Amino acid sequence: PRLRHQTPSDVIEIQAPPNIGNMPMINWLSFLPMLVTKSAYSAVFPLTSMFSTFLQKKKYKKAQEVRQEKYENYLADVKAKIEKNREDQFLSLEESNHETSKCFDIATRRQRTLWERSPEDDDFMKIRIGKGDIQTSFRIKFPDSVLKGEELGRGNQILEGAPILCDLYHDLSVGIIGDRTKAISIARNMIIQLATTHSYKDVKLVTLFSKEEASSWEFVKWLPHSFNDSRD
Repeated sequence: PRLRHQTPSDVIEIQAPPNIGNMPMINWLSFLPMLVTKSAYSAVFPLTSMFSTFLQKKKYKKAQEVRQEKYENYLADVKAKIEKNREDQFLSLEESNHETSKCFDIATRRQRTLWERSPEDDDFMKIRIGKGDIQTSFRIKFPDSVLKGEELGRGNQILEGAPILCDLYHDLSVGIIGDRTKAISIARNMIIQLATTHSYKDVKLVTLFSKEEASSWEFVKWLPHSFNDSRD
């Protein structure tokens, strides 16, 4: 069986911090009726109420500090999970989509990854054409109202420096434009990758070229993918 890192496709949801309510406040208007009286109760009650509110504010600030600390720890755990997913996605792309120089080693040394792909694989006929920034394979849901959660979510939706793939299975017609020498080099690299990762039983190559460029395509005749089933 083919061994490869699985591409993460789960959804990571960043929760907002729990709501602990509003800070307790003194309602000074409620004391006005007592201030016009001269009883002992009217003098003691405001002081008691103010002291109680002071204790509640202190308790509220402590709860805020605990909530902040717990939320910071929670975000750190979420960040670690996001980074693990990013690493798994990058490794999955890198180990399955080799640079051309690596393809030569795989072919000459008959390594395990030679012709490892089959039509049942989700990356069948996908060929590496360069490096760049791509969307992460997993989703991140985050609260817009929480700055740190939003920053963590938005800042990790792009995977930088990852292999860029050309899907030849679904994109049946692909053209390469630009400098002729560079275009030929890209096409040669694509054929080398295709012949390295796919068996000649699953993929056949038909190469058309002018006599002037025959030397650039001389190598193709040695690939088993260029033969028909009768090896003609």
